[in-house]
Order: sequence, then C-alpha cells, then structure tokens
Amino acid sequence: MSNHRNLSIAAAVVAFGLPLTASAQQTAYTAAPVTVGACEVSSIVERVGGPGYFTLDLPQRNLHLSFTNTGKVPATKVSFVVNDGTSHQIDDRGTFTPGATIDREIRDSAASEGAAQCSVADVQFADGSSWHATNVNLAKASR
Repeated sequence: MSNHRNLSIAAAVVAFGLPLTASAQQTAYTAAPVTVGACEVSSIVERVGGPGYFTLDLPQRNLHLSFTNTGKVPATKVSFVVNDGTSHQIDDRGTFTPGATIDREIRDSAASEGAAQCSVADVQFADGSSWHATNVNLAKASR
C-alpha cells in the first residue's frame, strides 16, 4: 500500500508541476560575492568610411573590466558602479561560474580616460538569490 501512496504523490507532483526538491536556499554573503580584478578606461579611434569615401574618426572609450565570482552559485547579472570622476552603472549579463575570471572590454561612452574604480553594486544568481551592496549609492549612478 505504501508503494501505491508514493506513486500517487509522485503523480501529483508531476501533474501540478510541484518541485521534486526543496526550493533554492538563499546564501548570505558578508562580503561581495564578486571581486574586481581590473578596471581601466582606454580610448581608441574608430575610422568610419573607406577608400574613396568620406572618412570620419570617432573616438570611443572602452572599459577593461575583469571580475571573479567568488560565490557558490553561478551569477547571471553583475552590476558595477564605475567611478572615474563621475559615477555610472554598468551591467554584465551571462552565466558566471564560481571561480572563473571574466575579462571584458565594454564600450563605455560615459567613462573618462584613465584610472577608474569599479565597485560591485548588485549580483543576481541562477538560483534566484541576490546580493546588494550596502556601501554603494546606486542613486548617483547615471547609467
């Protein structure tokens, strides 16, 4: 009789779409679960046009940003506040595996060339949990 009861419970789980396992646990982090390695702004000039056509040199600013997910769960979105004389927010989306270093070149027209400081403002994880910085003022971020 207990096998019949277990089958009935399993059928109810499948029929109603109930999860077979417990819900994802929220992990409490005391420090940012993402560390920043590099944060530098550089300028490049992109030439638009071609031979026989009018050409235009367009200055572009790139943010070189590297970071590592030090948490236990893959991150799906990391928000950074870039401070280079002004403050603005950059969001990076993807699947960021714990322990993997991510190295990005991001076009960032709001950045000023030279040294910059990048702070982790917000991290969203694949299990639905998130972490929010308490020492970063996102209201000042202009982007």
